[in-house]
Amino acid sequence: MSPTERRHHNHQVALWAALSAFFGSVAAFGLFDILNPAEWVQYLGAIFIAAITAGGVYAHQRLEDAKREEANGGN
Repeated sequence: MSPTERRHHNHQVALWAALSAFFGSVAAFGLFDILNPAEWVQYLGAIFIAAITAGGVYAHQRLEDAKREEANGGN
């Protein structure tokens, strides 16, 4: 795998990790209560928290990938 392909692959892994963290967080906060109008504020809060969680997971994955590339001499 060339360095360009590896970077692209690492980026995809980080995106998938962030997406799964986002949807997992939304589901954990009760996605199925969306039809209850009293729960809309809670649902919007869950989306906000899920976005923060996904951003953190993405940043962590990309940082680990950068560390791994640096340890391998940039290859």
